[in-house]
Amino acid sequence: MEDADLPSFTQEKPSRFQGEHVAFRFDPEAWAEAVRQVTAVFRNYDQIFSNSFTVTAEKYTHYYVNSEGSEVVQEQTYFNWWMDAGSRADDGLEVSNFRRSLGLEIQEKPDLPALVAEAKALAEELLKLRAAPALSPYNGPAILAPQVTGVLFHEAIGHRLEGERMRNPGEGFTFKDKVGQQVIPTFLTVTDDPTRRTFDSSTLVGYYHYDQEGVPAQAITLIQDGILKNYLMSRTPIKGFDLSNGHGRSDGETDPMARMGNLIVTSSQTLDDATLKQKLIELVKKQDKPFGLIIRETLGGDTRTGREEMQGFRDRPRLIYQVDPATGQETLVRGVELVGTPLISINKIVATGQEMGVFNGYCGAESGYVPVATVAPSVLLEEVELQKSSEKPQRPPILKPPAFEP
Repeated sequence: MEDADLPSFTQEKPSRFQGEHVAFRFDPEAWAEAVRQVTAVFRNYDQIFSNSFTVTAEKYTHYYVNSEGSEVVQEQTYFNWWMDAGSRADDGLEVSNFRRSLGLEIQEKPDLPALVAEAKALAEELLKLRAAPALSPYNGPAILAPQVTGVLFHEAIGHRLEGERMRNPGEGFTFKDKVGQQVIPTFLTVTDDPTRRTFDSSTLVGYYHYDQEGVPAQAITLIQDGILKNYLMSRTPIKGFDLSNGHGRSDGETDPMARMGNLIVTSSQTLDDATLKQKLIELVKKQDKPFGLIIRETLGGDTRTGREEMQGFRDRPRLIYQVDPATGQETLVRGVELVGTPLISINKIVATGQEMGVFNGYCGAESGYVPVATVAPSVLLEEVELQKSSEKPQRPPILKPPAFEP
């Protein structure tokens, strides 16, 4: 094995850090009342058969001490509310919708009018999804909104740049030994910066001072102008990279490994939204396709990186719009998933938008679930592939939900 002579652990300078105290102020009674009032909104919609509203406020104190002399103490808070609802379309496919707020600052008391308004908007949008036509499998041009772009890069690129995946013989080695080579379009740059707490007015939940191996967080350029420059590194060395760059992360219960923090995608060639949509229509006509797509929201994604698995990724779009090339009219559709292989899909990007968007979420991998963020623009791909949703159709309910029974 070519990596057999590599050491098991990198040599790092000892770290000493005592983070600031982080206050935890949370009113559980006020939020319990918010849960009752928000979920009560869905009683006005008899076609919605499930709903939930979950609020989580957490504070972590992480202590790290090792035999090399490192002593790191850091506190962090996370606040998350999640609102969702489900229904079933006439064709038997389940449809769902959600709203989420995930950040670093605890919201002590709820903004009840705003939350109730979110619940109503969620419900109305869900009914539109329920009535929307199901899309057949499709390949053709599409625009991905910033949040969807972020998830695409997270799944297709970010996980494949985690250092351990260049060393583990069970991995697919998508980017092994490719430093210095072009791997994505030359107008794109990808960095990961866990030292950044905000982007514009949005919090980035992948922020931290030190990783779970006591190494200071570092901003790194992974891909510059399309050329692979670096990997996400924990204290597990790989060929040509014998130091950590502060990305050894875990959920506190598993061994750390290289993980993303705040993945940021930037472009040197950008277009405004109207021009980007016009470029989409031009591609649709050039390829003689009946329509193009705009994917505005996503439920999240997943990927497989192992050698014995198909090197692919999947994204589960939430809001997809079919674009008529003759009129530019957008029609809501449903029932499909975005799939593809990483190198082919990313290299189908032909243009990017000007506005950047943030996606905050939790990412699961071998070292557990960790909070991560992506920052990215809209992108236009000359071709995407959409497959039928993995959701299996069932008979629609005969009776209304119990809350609506006389």
